[in-house]
Amino acid sequence: MRRRGSALVVAIWVIAILAIFVMNFAVEAKLQAGVNVYIRNRTHVDRLTEAGVVIAETIMLGYQDVQPAPDDEEEEDLLEKLEQDKWLREKRELKNGSLVTEPIMVDWNDPDGGTVTIEIRSKEAKWNINELYSGGNSNYRGIWTYILAQAGVPEEGWDELICSWNDWRDEDDSVTAYESYTGGEAAYYRDEMQYESGEKHYKPRNGPIIDLRELARIKGFRDYPVVLTGGVWNADAKAEDQIHVRPILDFFDVFGSGKININAAPREVLMSLPGVDDENMGETIVDAIMELRERPETMDASSHSDDDYGPFSDWADLVNRLEDSISSEAQSYVIFAPESYFDLTITGRLGDITHTVKAVALISNKTVKYIRWQEDP
Repeated sequence: MRRRGSALVVAIWVIAILAIFVMNFAVEAKLQAGVNVYIRNRTHVDRLTEAGVVIAETIMLGYQDVQPAPDDEEEEDLLEKLEQDKWLREKRELKNGSLVTEPIMVDWNDPDGGTVTIEIRSKEAKWNINELYSGGNSNYRGIWTYILAQAGVPEEGWDELICSWNDWRDEDDSVTAYESYTGGEAAYYRDEMQYESGEKHYKPRNGPIIDLRELARIKGFRDYPVVLTGGVWNADAKAEDQIHVRPILDFFDVFGSGKININAAPREVLMSLPGVDDENMGETIVDAIMELRERPETMDASSHSDDDYGPFSDWADLVNRLEDSISSEAQSYVIFAPESYFDLTITGRLGDITHTVKAVALISNKTVKYIRWQEDP
């Protein structure tokens, strides 16, 4: 009996151990199947994103050649054109300033095969700070004063900030001076900075910057960090006397043609255009620009017709549609479509899996060059 009992116990243990092995095998097989599915879907999403990049390049390389939609364009005419150019709609939209697509089904034969979304925006929506110096724009000082004024920076700080930036950006070692204010070249940062207290010693870039945060290292901007971050200029003053400053970083980018896309720029940048506020009509003019360049769902038919709305095509169109005159001085600083630099956001999606690429693209000689590239930021 004891032998039979021992054999039964051993058999039970063997069965239990085998059951554990079987369960572990089943769990591992299930996990492996899940991993295989994820890897397959992730690879598919990566391919969707790659397809989105190719589509974006096609649109960016061809948008300048398309003509705007004629007022009398029929649906049949549009369909015929789309047979010749599948991305005609997207090219037209980009030519108007920016493009944000609905999710695109790359493979129409596989409706469950995922989608890709493409976002292309003009980098000329803000001032390219690297162009606003003595070697880039002859009126750089004037543009800087417009920007600082719109940011609410007191006039007492303008000249030091402008001179210091110019010395940081230009290629020479001559100190920029304006009236009683001077900037700072290498000698200033080497000899006059109080870096013995632990501050790091920097030298002027003497070339374009690649990150706006670099401004925090520059004379003037170091003394008045509120210019970059926004806040109260004179925090020690009484509440009623305090001056509130908005961050000037809202006005700048480190890429761009050096001009402003009037169909894409935000309000504060439009207000900083030379010539816009000459007759103290800046707010009225900018409000009108922002209203007219969009097609609102509802409109005041007594003041404008449907033809009055939409992106501006050129300077003549802008002047004709504005009830308040805009100074011709602004003409030298505006464009009406993206030129060379673009912000891209490409997102492939399949179920809950996504793959996003953020990039800055430069179009030059009918080729696309990527200046920045970041995946899944």
